[in-house]
Amino acid sequence: MICILLVLGTIPAAAQELIQVKPLYTTNMSPVIQVYGLPAAEAGDLTAAGEVSLRVVAEVASHYTKEDKGAESVLLDGETSRAVVSIRYGLSDRWEVGVDVPMISHDGGMLDSFIEGWHDFFGLPQGGRDKARRDQLQYYYQRNGSDVLDYSGSKGGFGDLSLFASYQLLAAEPAARRSLALRGGIKLPTGNSSRLRSSGATDAHLRLTASDAETLREWNTTLFASAGVLWLGQGDILEDQQRRWVGFGSIGMVWMPLSWIDFKLQLDGHSSFYDNSNLTQISSSSLQLGIGGSLHFSERVSLDLAVIEDVIVDSASDVVFHSALNWRF
Repeated sequence: MICILLVLGTIPAAAQELIQVKPLYTTNMSPVIQVYGLPAAEAGDLTAAGEVSLRVVAEVASHYTKEDKGAESVLLDGETSRAVVSIRYGLSDRWEVGVDVPMISHDGGMLDSFIEGWHDFFGLPQGGRDKARRDQLQYYYQRNGSDVLDYSGSKGGFGDLSLFASYQLLAAEPAARRSLALRGGIKLPTGNSSRLRSSGATDAHLRLTASDAETLREWNTTLFASAGVLWLGQGDILEDQQRRWVGFGSIGMVWMPLSWIDFKLQLDGHSSFYDNSNLTQISSSSLQLGIGGSLHFSERVSLDLAVIEDVIVDSASDVVFHSALNWRF
């Protein structure tokens, strides 16, 4: 099998020329992080002038983490489902605008049994998940004897609308194999913060995104990276501990052995969103790993499938099942 993969890896790079490869469009789904305007990873190239890129994302994240430390106690037990309609339009060779419209719901879900069985099969620690009641929804955080967060409702609805604008700094030509873009965005408080579908405030970000399909061209591999800063408006979630500035970034690679399939490996991270806590779930920086790939049905239509795990344990969801259908027209 390894020999076959190595042979496939030497297929001429022309297989990639007409197909756009992109990072996984995912972000931290922790109940106390996903309310903010933390953007998903994007490539260094923009949508071509006059074209529309449409992405429909569906994700299910399973959470279970419990910890008591000093005067603090936290339990995040439940599932978060998110569907995002993401649209990008190429205004010109160097300008792109876009919008993300999310739907978010929190509930008890049905993945607990599957995840416990998966952990048992591979000999992985359960982290207390097997001792908790299955498929329950309870998010709470107590600090100094006060309930800072206590949520056990179950109702979905619209999240916060995000608007984007991007400028191509390098390699605006469609055939360019290295590209760099300056991307910015603003998240508006259109969701319901009491239902954990919004932070209740406006956030804004600025970042650089880069793609490199030239360095490892012989191996049909594209590298990508991004780094930026996020400004948080004063919101309703853990408002006394919320920070105003967060750094974030992504790095990864896409290997395309054949024109109809690629494989993705991606690390996404950010600094802490909250202060004054000794709990990893609240005030730790986060790092998560995405493993997956894309099926390319044509030059303009593809399907992403991936599984995302928390590398810094308890700083993000236990596991996220990610899918995204992508069109260009």
